[in-house]
Amino acid sequence: MLRCHIPGRLSDNAILMARDPGYAARLDALPEPYRTAYRDGDWDVFMGQAFAFQRRLHVIPPRPVPGDAPLYMTFDWGYGAPFSVGWWWVDADGRLFRFSEWYGASGAANQGLRLTDPQIAAGILEREQALGIGGRRITRLCGPDCFAKKPDYRGGGQGPSTAETFAGAGVILSPGDPSRKLKIRQFHERLRPRDDGPPMLQVYDACRDFIRTIPLLTADRRNVEDIDTTGEDHIYDEACHACMARPLATSLDEAGKRPAARLIDAVLAPPQTNEEIP
Repeated sequence: MLRCHIPGRLSDNAILMARDPGYAARLDALPEPYRTAYRDGDWDVFMGQAFAFQRRLHVIPPRPVPGDAPLYMTFDWGYGAPFSVGWWWVDADGRLFRFSEWYGASGAANQGLRLTDPQIAAGILEREQALGIGGRRITRLCGPDCFAKKPDYRGGGQGPSTAETFAGAGVILSPGDPSRKLKIRQFHERLRPRDDGPPMLQVYDACRDFIRTIPLLTADRRNVEDIDTTGEDHIYDEACHACMARPLATSLDEAGKRPAARLIDAVLAPPQTNEEIP
């Protein structure tokens, strides 16, 4: 079976534009990503989506990593579930660029590669050499679970933590800020479209797993200030360490909520006359 996607753009609907000249202005008043969806027919969005991630705004072709740019490596540990490693550089405006990643997934749904800590540490160093950043100063951030002692099943007691094992290989980890309430606000702010330039977080198109998983994350129905953690959130948790290391002043309201659906409906509805307004 063959399918063809034909987007319906506002510019294609001459009859609507003629009958309701103010419709375009009402669409422009919508927040992203609804504005682009209704106006340009870009429906890479669904109800309950946690983040307004758009390829046209956030994904860019690779460019050389500047030799003097600050570098970050972020890490989310996983064994049965995927682990995630991301590499970032920061420009003079404080914009984060994710230029490479290593996602430890087996190919099955949310299943990890089951690599040991020494194998992951060696893989990190090997990839950094291939990226041309081996030997450069890199701030390496991870979750608090990397500093927990692990059971030593061979001799009893407790064995070294992930951070200790990595340090023995020359990969020195530092704890990232684990605040779930604050990190989702920073992630929203980084992705927010701006009038004065590109968003403050952009991703090289080679980071396919970031591009795949971030748009699929959904909001937690019981807590609007968090995402549904049953989803594939490993890359999100890892990437937030970079956002929290370079915090921005947020433009979200205190609750960090996205606009309600009734606001969307109100903007799209035809204008009421004085007699119709209750």
